[in-house]
Amino acid sequence: VSPKRLASLAATRLMDTQSEEVFDRLTRLASTILEVPIAAVTLLDATRQYIKSGVGLDLENQAVRNAAVGDSFCQHAVRAHKPFIVEDSRLESLTKDSAFVPDIISYAGIPITNGGEPLGAFCIADDKPRVWSDRDLAILKDLSAAVESQIAAHVMAIEAERRRELIEAVIDTMGAGVMVADANKRVTVINAEARRLHGDTSFSGPLSERPQRLGLFRGDNSGHLTEQELPLWRSTNGEHIADFQMIIRPPNQPGTTNYVSINARPLPAGGAVMIMHDQTRQRGLQRLAKRNEALYHKLA
Repeated sequence: VSPKRLASLAATRLMDTQSEEVFDRLTRLASTILEVPIAAVTLLDATRQYIKSGVGLDLENQAVRNAAVGDSFCQHAVRAHKPFIVEDSRLESLTKDSAFVPDIISYAGIPITNGGEPLGAFCIADDKPRVWSDRDLAILKDLSAAVESQIAAHVMAIEAERRRELIEAVIDTMGAGVMVADANKRVTVINAEARRLHGDTSFSGPLSERPQRLGLFRGDNSGHLTEQELPLWRSTNGEHIADFQMIIRPPNQPGTTNYVSINARPLPAGGAVMIMHDQTRQRGLQRLAKRNEALYHKLA
């Protein structure tokens, strides 16, 4: 068994998953157009054939849905990496001893691939002998290509989610708060530090209400920020912000005051990113130093 093929299969995360309409629609179509009682999308690991989608099969029966590879007709399409065609399985040396005979007499299977590696097959079958026409096989190839497209899209979605989780993990380890807004000024990313600075308050609701609801004040403590003064809002409009001073007094944490310095810039595809540096401790040390200096001069 090829480790590369098994790795490609594992990357799809489709083995042992429930039926999905995107695949069921194609197997139903194959059964209808080609006038066969059985159509299936199968996936094969080292020991099992798993039926991801099937028509004319009892998928509630685990012996059917999870068959041994040794009994599988599809294994031959996978191993040869080419279509496997059988007109009468009782006469074919590769299939005559399968547990699926005599329920499956004629069979046609096209390998389904991911990254060039065969994962399983899109197959059709009948309970009587049948000579498969060129038209039958051409349609089956087109339908198998459609399955491959669905699998490719599924794998791309998995990879996109993996990258998103990686990025979130990276920004959560940063000492600075990070927030990202889209072109519609919706906050799409907020890391753990930014949540802490805001008191874990929800960022839902109208943007105009955010300064009051989140307790956002001007750095000189002259009052709440306005919607137009919000640095992330300004950067979504194309402005570059550097060393913007803001005070956060989370309403759900009475007595808490966080002083932050903010840099923000627009993103090429729209929206903006904002970096928040907590200066609360630094401010506290500065105040302490001033008090100590005043006390020193008084004593002097």
